[in-house]
Amino acid sequence: MKCGIVGYGVVGKSFTKCLRSSGVAIKILQSRCMQTSEPKLFVWDERVVDGVEPGITFVHGSEQSLKDFCNSMDVVLLSPGVPVPDDPGINAKTFCELDLFTQLFKKKVIAITGSLGKTTTTAFTAHLFNLLSDGLPIASGGNIGLPMLDLVPEQDKISGAGLELSSFQLESASNFHPAASALLTLSPNHLERHGSMEEYFLAKSRVLDVVSTGRSFVPAEAAHMVEGLKNYENLQWQLVFMCDDNVRPPENSSWIAVRNGSVTLCERGGQPVRLCGVPEISGIFPRTVCAAVGLLWAIGEDVGKLTLEHFRSAVCATIEEVGEHRIEFVGTVRGVKIYNDSKSTVVEATTAALRRLSGRKVVLLVGGLGKGVDRSGKDAFWKSLGCVREVVAFGGEAHVFSESVQCATLEEAVESGFSLAFPGDVLLLSPSGASFDLFSNYKERGKRFKELVTKKLGERNGPRQCRKT
Repeated sequence: MKCGIVGYGVVGKSFTKCLRSSGVAIKILQSRCMQTSEPKLFVWDERVVDGVEPGITFVHGSEQSLKDFCNSMDVVLLSPGVPVPDDPGINAKTFCELDLFTQLFKKKVIAITGSLGKTTTTAFTAHLFNLLSDGLPIASGGNIGLPMLDLVPEQDKISGAGLELSSFQLESASNFHPAASALLTLSPNHLERHGSMEEYFLAKSRVLDVVSTGRSFVPAEAAHMVEGLKNYENLQWQLVFMCDDNVRPPENSSWIAVRNGSVTLCERGGQPVRLCGVPEISGIFPRTVCAAVGLLWAIGEDVGKLTLEHFRSAVCATIEEVGEHRIEFVGTVRGVKIYNDSKSTVVEATTAALRRLSGRKVVLLVGGLGKGVDRSGKDAFWKSLGCVREVVAFGGEAHVFSESVQCATLEEAVESGFSLAFPGDVLLLSPSGASFDLFSNYKERGKRFKELVTKKLGERNGPRQCRKT
């Protein structure tokens, strides 16, 4: 059996690890291609990959097209984000990460997706569960922590998995039915891949297909899109709309909200019920609290036992786990406070960061790639919020920010940012775009920013270490 792995990043390597350790996984693939022979592993990637393991044949994209590679395989394991040719013959032998995981992982799964906030919500939900429950812990995986397939051999040690899922992971899934799920927010993203907001939403909406006893939490502001789904008539009984004072749920629907210091749930046709009290929490958005408490309630946890200490401990653990590159305080230079928000890869994340820091004037550094989203005019919008002193744009799409100071590199942008900031201001890196024009990922971008700031700290203030807040 010739088994092709498309893409040799984190997921591609987890495919290899899974096949080499799980006889069950091999049998699943053998049944798909109607063969009983042991798999011979082949990897296709457009990049030059270092450290390919022995026993794997590597095929570079320049040597063979992706379509020809897939046609030459008996079964294909597809990494998220790699667009495979739309060919019935190829589709019939393709496995995505999520479908293989579904067949191998037998514990309950909580699934979380959204355009904004999914990493923080996944971590916060898992920490809150583990503080509340006396049993085995829930482990985070997917786009956070371990690749989901790495959780398979660990499932006897955990009670379930909390998965952060991207639209790329969801779009090819056909057999995934979590115990509970949340679609946190919905705003334009990855349109260069999905083509339209409608197609992007359809990929995300696959997370709503929960088990028959499950619940799915969706944003009330996206009700018009949710109600337009072909399977809405079947889904509506399991949907719970997350709302706030500004956005009301659809008529005769279930809803959940943080109101007057409590998480309140109203089931369809019923009366509002207080699930638990909620303290004022710095660093965690109400939508995250709403989703986390709702998800735990949906899988049968007694959320009424949640205390102030549970929430505070979960917040601290979440910030410790995922706080780097998310509105991360780096230091102060000449009275200017510097924050690293390199994780911001969408416009809405940058807007949220500005609102969090709105007590001071902000010099904003933006850049990266818009992923098919039109960001022209967004610099003017951010200035209209009243807290932005100046916008400095850098990188491959700096020109789209016509009211900004434009720079080629991050290094130049940092220098410009410092020259424009006054004592008492904030210098904020919050790019609103993907990092791939200048860096391999947002972590590398954030690390480089902190290196530049640390150099400034040494020049102006003497040695000082970066810290998270």
